[in-house]
Amino acid sequence: MISAVCPRCKEPILDEAVLLWNDRHYCRSCVEAISPDLYTFATEGGQLVDLLEPDDISVSQYWRRFQFKVGIAGGLLFLLPLTVMLIRNNAPLEVVIGFQGICLSFVMFYCWWISCGKVKHFRTHLPRKVVLERLHIKVVTPDGEQTSLLTDCQWKPGTSSADEVLFATSLKQGMTIYTPDAVINCGHSSELLKPWCAFFRLVELPVYTPSRFQNFLSLVGGGVAGYLVGLLSGKLYAIELNNPAWEFLLPILGVLDGVCLVGLSIISRKPSSRLADQLLHPALWGAEFFKMGGSLGFFAGFRLGIPSAIISCLICGSLNAIIGGFAAWHFRSQLQLRKKNMVLRAPEKQASKAGYRYEV
Repeated sequence: MISAVCPRCKEPILDEAVLLWNDRHYCRSCVEAISPDLYTFATEGGQLVDLLEPDDISVSQYWRRFQFKVGIAGGLLFLLPLTVMLIRNNAPLEVVIGFQGICLSFVMFYCWWISCGKVKHFRTHLPRKVVLERLHIKVVTPDGEQTSLLTDCQWKPGTSSADEVLFATSLKQGMTIYTPDAVINCGHSSELLKPWCAFFRLVELPVYTPSRFQNFLSLVGGGVAGYLVGLLSGKLYAIELNNPAWEFLLPILGVLDGVCLVGLSIISRKPSSRLADQLLHPALWGAEFFKMGGSLGFFAGFRLGIPSAIISCLICGSLNAIIGGFAAWHFRSQLQLRKKNMVLRAPEKQASKAGYRYEV
């Protein structure tokens, strides 16, 4: 039975009623005011569907758009202290240049190997089909089907790096949908992107507005704080261990740790809580912090010999892993606590949505 009142303008539907994908009828004038193409698309039986196939992604795209940049940044970051140490020890220029070339080549090969593994992993979860029907957004993959209520989702024009598969495809990503379970880049087809966006504007689906500048300032602040802590610790370690390398390397580790810790806090505030919960696994970040601390610890102990380098790697890496694992556990616990409070408030929230424009 068609409702006599349009959910958007709250006026009686006097002209032709248009049934949309949230199972609500809208007046033609409201739909055409948002987009005349949306009215035509809906009345002709169009479906809001987005599809990403395994053949749409490639290793070369992922390496060029993501891993190459990571390799250059990471390679230069870790080569810098080694290069300074070689120059301080009066190493010949050709040795320094050759060492840098060998290390960067190894890093690039490693990044290509990572890209191959990542794309292979992505393809096991494709094809991915995103469908909007009966007030729900469904994400269908070979792993199964995830269904989210439209009222629990947000969206924004443009892309999000949280959906990492976007780096492996050259297809257009015109918008991003944030469900409680995932972040999905959609709008690969220009023809379907217009009705998707028009429908979301019609039902006034909340637009996700990330605080980019605030997040940037937070990351810079974390890096500065980490640098100061690392500088102080480096001076103390250099004196106690009679190894000046710590004075140079620990500030670098402090910057990395500070930025990563702030990044963990930002992840915990993402709208896709289940995805954030997965990304904040303590073992994952413990391992990442171990790699950072262990690498710089190895460089610091290297000037005293291989045994000293291994011991420094294990000690520095383990201490840093404790920091990363504990921080991830803390932010994950805070996230789970917020999710629990949201579940407890759910009945009240549903009651307050009784007149919401796209509520059933």
